[in-house]
Amino acid sequence: KGWLQQILFFLFFYISIFAALTYFKTAFFDGVIPWADALASATAFTGLWLMTKKNVESWYWWIATNIASIPLYFVKHYVFTSVYYIVLLVMAVFGLLEWMKKVKMNKLWVIVHSSALLNPANNPFIKFIMIPNTVFLLTMIMNYFAASF
Repeated sequence: KGWLQQILFFLFFYISIFAALTYFKTAFFDGVIPWADALASATAFTGLWLMTKKNVESWYWWIATNIASIPLYFVKHYVFTSVYYIVLLVMAVFGLLEWMKKVKMNKLWVIVHSSALLNPANNPFIKFIMIPNTVFLLTMIMNYFAASF
């Protein structure tokens, strides 16, 4: 159910952005590549939406955003922006691995200490551990919007 909801969310934004960019390309924007721009934007919106829900799947969508953005900006002759997305890709992969490691350690810790206080449903501190580095997330958001301008 979760993946279906994510795919539908992505498809809604992809189709909407693709249609808008295709329409406006003829009138306003010469450098637009509708399918690629829509792919990069829709994956980013999906990742952002999942990040607000604190889903680990948001990392996969951010990785997809970075993979789509690297060649997109390179083709548009924004080489430094393309390199920037390579850096963001590396950071997103490490963020995903770190998140997975913390979740695995947290589950092990909860199994070893099986009291009711250590249950993630009852203890907000354990939920906080599962949230990735806030500074990194804010950086990802700011970088996405900075690259849009």
